[in-house]
Amino acid sequence: MDALDCTNLRRTVAQVEHLLLVPLIQSVLKYAVKNQNYESNSDNKYLAIGEAFALSLLPFLAAKNPDATQTAERNMILSSSFQPVFDGSQAVADAILPVMLDLGVNCDLVGIQEGIQPCGERPQS
Repeated sequence: MDALDCTNLRRTVAQVEHLLLVPLIQSVLKYAVKNQNYESNSDNKYLAIGEAFALSLLPFLAAKNPDATQTAERNMILSSSFQPVFDGSQAVADAILPVMLDLGVNCDLVGIQEGIQPCGERPQS
């Protein structure tokens, strides 16, 4: 790569940029599943970890879809007013899906997370 070849650098960055979101999305979904059974007054460390990952993903959601942002905030940001992941982990996955696709994140890269399907198909029971 030529050090002054900014055009190719921009193209390369655009091709891999969306891949940086994959671990954030996977982590939010992982902790949505883990946290959906805790009470609002729980001091379990997974609640804080899930919130940290959600806070990292929220700006990307906010830039693309306010409804997805509200769903993620309501379910993943800690509040004494309601139970964590109040709407269920699949609701979090369903909210993230359109933003994920709009950002160019392939469903196959995210995969299935413990009983939820981020790409809309429910697992077989």
